[in-house]
Amino acid sequence: PELPKERIDYIIRETQAKVMITEDFLHSPEIKNILKQQSIENPSFIITSQHLAYVIFTSGSTVNPKGVMIEHCSVINTLFSLNTVYDLRAGDKSAAFSNYAFDVSVSEFFCPLFSGAELHLLSNDVRKYPELISAYIQSHKINYLYLPPVLLSLLPKCHYEYLKGIIYAGETCDAATGLYWSNQCALFNYYGPTEASIYAIGKQVIQGDVHLIGKSLNNTTVYILNAHLNPVPIGAVGELYIGGIGLARGYLNAPKLTAEKFIRHPFQKRGYLYKTGDLAKYLPDGNIEYIGRNDFQVKIRGYRLELAEIENHLLSYPEITQAVVLLHSHQANSASHYLA
Repeated sequence: PELPKERIDYIIRETQAKVMITEDFLHSPEIKNILKQQSIENPSFIITSQHLAYVIFTSGSTVNPKGVMIEHCSVINTLFSLNTVYDLRAGDKSAAFSNYAFDVSVSEFFCPLFSGAELHLLSNDVRKYPELISAYIQSHKINYLYLPPVLLSLLPKCHYEYLKGIIYAGETCDAATGLYWSNQCALFNYYGPTEASIYAIGKQVIQGDVHLIGKSLNNTTVYILNAHLNPVPIGAVGELYIGGIGLARGYLNAPKLTAEKFIRHPFQKRGYLYKTGDLAKYLPDGNIEYIGRNDFQVKIRGYRLELAEIENHLLSYPEITQAVVLLHSHQANSASHYLA
């Protein structure tokens, strides 16, 4: 909903006031004295690239969440692959939209921090309203940010003098939105399940070609296979499989599920491929076109949802004898999906 200008100004003032209070606290004599008493020696630890960096639940898992184990080498590979997207320099400003429980936040946080750029964490108040996001981009001279397609379609179409690039991911962007923003700044469409360390495939959107998800990231292999795990010809639809250094270790305390989704590499003596459940096809120029799912999983605002699991949960109530859950979209905005 559109907010009155007075309400927008009020929220901006409140947000700025909170930032000032935090800065005053960090620069207070009490905090400075505490920091002076701390050791400046580097802590001693032994970490290899194969150690776990984090465990994160697959986005939107219903009923039975799955913890995905991501190693340091996997997430570092993704972050450094994004250097061509986040062309950040010291002094640039990048805004983080995602909640820390969503794996996209890892790239939003660490890409600017690795490059010495300035990281802005959007508050919950700002994240809710496209008008406030727009005001923040303008007032803080933001250069890069991630936005899900549903919010990108609602972002006010005004001039953003300092905005260089926008990334979207998680679901399809409607053609009109993609065409507009690809003509305003560098717009990037990225694809990747949590099991592939945030992103595995991506490209810059050119003249609104939002139906393409692009080519694989560095050190990432992508295969489109048939039911017999044989590669399909160019232009034929098959299931998307992902391999390479970005692949997760597997699911936490779920060896059976890990063996089901992370299969032995059919074309190499070592390694695994992740079975995405997504249908896609190769185009003659090497780009991949996303087709859809081969099961009842859907994506809404980047979150993966299993319709069958939601139906089963509804059927657990004694008063309900039948349940069907379907994905719908508002006619006025094809990027705005909902369940009914």
